[in-house]
Amino acid sequence: MPSTRAIVMHVLRIAVMFALYDIATVCGKQIQCSVSSSKDLFSALHNPACKGIKFRDFILSTNTLRNAFFKSTTQHADLETNVYESVVFSGTKLEPGAMFVLGDILSQGLLKTKSLIFWNNGLDCSLEDTSEAVIALIQVLDNATSVAPTYLRELHFSDNLLHDHCTESLAAAVAASQIHSLVLSGNGIQPAGIASMCDALVKSHQLEALTITGAEGGSNQWMSNHVGLEGARGLQTLLISPSSKVSKLVLSGTNLKDEGAVAIGQALTDSREIKILDLNRNSITDVGAKGLAEGIRGAASLNIVILATNKISDEGAGELARAVHHHNNIIVVDLENNAGTTRQAKDLVAAVRPTCSIILCTIDLTCASREMCMPSCSDCYCNWH
Repeated sequence: MPSTRAIVMHVLRIAVMFALYDIATVCGKQIQCSVSSSKDLFSALHNPACKGIKFRDFILSTNTLRNAFFKSTTQHADLETNVYESVVFSGTKLEPGAMFVLGDILSQGLLKTKSLIFWNNGLDCSLEDTSEAVIALIQVLDNATSVAPTYLRELHFSDNLLHDHCTESLAAAVAASQIHSLVLSGNGIQPAGIASMCDALVKSHQLEALTITGAEGGSNQWMSNHVGLEGARGLQTLLISPSSKVSKLVLSGTNLKDEGAVAIGQALTDSREIKILDLNRNSITDVGAKGLAEGIRGAASLNIVILATNKISDEGAGELARAVHHHNNIIVVDLENNAGTTRQAKDLVAAVRPTCSIILCTIDLTCASREMCMPSCSDCYCNWH
């Protein structure tokens, strides 16, 4: 039962939060506008307070998009002045025809955004009409006459089914764009598709963050991404490319296993940019940990290594500890939930940084920096100065 003081503090925090929100709204701070109908869409597009648009849980038809964006030339003048922080399609079912229209809207600069996010939209590139529509939208990104690439920096396709062939087309478009961050979670991509994707992304001079996550068991296993050894070798080529700027690589739950981890480890020494590496939930044992340790020793730019929820024991943890002992830049090593790793082994890793620069807990990778990282577990008390 929470204490009275804890309840009061919680209420005060909520009150302050809402007060700040109200002040920000009054002062004209931009907000994200939620859209769940055609009427909402029309209102959001002409609301100057919207810094982003989030489509939520409805079927977005071709007619809805045409009416909102192509209704009159007067509307065009209004739309062309807006640059949104994000446009999110969350749980919104996208008809193939709507994807074609959306491509036209982006190419004509009627919907300018820095971040474009597709999540759980019922897309399946194994269906011919959907595949054609998705590829048509994707090709807008590398169209030299398009306005969209000038602004777009972040692209998410999550919990859809791009499969290998749509992913390869997407990667080619991203390589020719200004996109800095690509997220592909739950798209049914196989090792060969990962390798082909990397072959295309090697040509990118802008990509800094790549996230390819999958499901580990459960009801969503069928749409998981699988990296495996073939995909890991493709990623190896991407990381060591002289033109690569990839500094963040997230491969959570992608069936990497030991052989894939070793391949990634081999790339670390030759990668000049990699700072954040997340390999949690990949069935990595001491074999993979040793391979990663070898790479960590020479990875001068590496700051954060996430190896939570694997199968690493004291032996593998010891190898990692020795690898980071003389590494000046590593600030986080996460070994939580490794069934074979004792607290003693975790302490061994932490001991190489008496100032507690290495954190053995789960962190939010979106704010993983000295200034912003907040450990989520209570036993981590670290000095970030």
